Amino acid sequence: MIINFKCKNFYSVGDEEAVVNFAVDGNAPKTHLYQDVRDAGIRTSLIEAVIGPNASGKTTLLKVPAFLQHLIVTSLNDPIGRPLSYEPHKNYSHKPTEVSVKFSMQDQLFEYEFILSKQRILSERFIEYSKTEERFTAKTLFSREWDSKTKKYTLKDTVFNMSEDQLRENASMVAVAKQLPGNIFAHKIAMYWWTDVVSYNLWMRGHRESAIMDGGIIFTEIDLLLENPSLRRGVTDILKRYDIGFDEFVREEIKTLGDPIFMYGLKHAYNKASFSVPLGDESTGTKRLIAILTHIIRAMSIKHDGVAVIDELDAFLHPDIVEALVDLFVDEDTNVNKAQLLFSTHNHRVLTFLDKQQITLSEKNDKGESEVWRLDDVQGVRAGDNYYTKYTAGAYSAKPRIG
Repeated sequence: MIINFKCKNFYSVGDEEAVVNFAVDGNAPKTHLYQDVRDAGIRTSLIEAVIGPNASGKTTLLKVPAFLQHLIVTSLNDPIGRPLSYEPHKNYSHKPTEVSVKFSMQDQLFEYEFILSKQRILSERFIEYSKTEERFTAKTLFSREWDSKTKKYTLKDTVFNMSEDQLRENASMVAVAKQLPGNIFAHKIAMYWWTDVVSYNLWMRGHRESAIMDGGIIFTEIDLLLENPSLRRGVTDILKRYDIGFDEFVREEIKTLGDPIFMYGLKHAYNKASFSVPLGDESTGTKRLIAILTHIIRAMSIKHDGVAVIDELDAFLHPDIVEALVDLFVDEDTNVNKAQLLFSTHNHRVLTFLDKQQITLSEKNDKGESEVWRLDDVQGVRAGDNYYTKYTAGAYSAKPRIG
């Protein structure tokens, strides 16, 4: 479960740290939408929406967990010497970038912190938090610091038994350690959390999926559904509920002299008639819905700590469908495993059923840097306010400056 994640000097976020925080205070409603992290003294929301005008930094914020996923899990696949796969803010290209995430994993609380340049990881630290009867304690399980004089890392490692010569400048310690024999903890971090639990509609280097324009990505999603019966049933049931005439996915092999070629489509059923439509002829909204539902159902099917990160949840979808997607997480009957949803949207109607601690706002300042705050940080905002009406009236800022 995500507690918070932070970034500084990362894409549109400048030299002021930006935080997306799922942790809530004692004023949050006593409902199933706020869960306790056992023994940590922390309550977290299951939903966080990022709201703001175009180019305000919403996608930048959602890039953070996607970038961390690549850095932690798969960065060892990058060639030696390749620059790290992110961009600092243009105003601060000479300064380091900072990214971190605090999360729970099987009721244990951890924080993973990085300080980066484009050339290398400058600092890496993995912290375990424990709560005693008296206080919290923090223990660094592994860390490294780049020494610019010796051009080497200072390494501290209590779990992986690594040496300095095994470290990679552009790969995390976890990415390296999980390739070494016997490192169960590295596999636990990589597989349990970042691979199995968090599902994105962003590429792992932070670029948004283009499934609405590129049928190839949708083909991949359909392959995944056809190979995973439980995931397929979940997506199929929801697509039928939204009444687009959907009946089943179609994948037909076209025989050739070379490698097999597959044709993808959807079967539709209306009364007694049924027919298949090639995927390329389906509406953009239908293809977009399939892609999003795949991530949502995948996260919701995880028994513990599932997270769906969806950028532009409303793109090409009717507002009613967007609200229905969010309601999958709001409804205790459908979100039985208490999965989290992090999303950005321009469908501001969702503000009518979110709490002030579930709404993160962003906008650009006059230096072209994204500023980020949560609605409960705004003075005078009350729990009973109509957030939708007040936001559209400009009471909270984070709106386009038109006219």
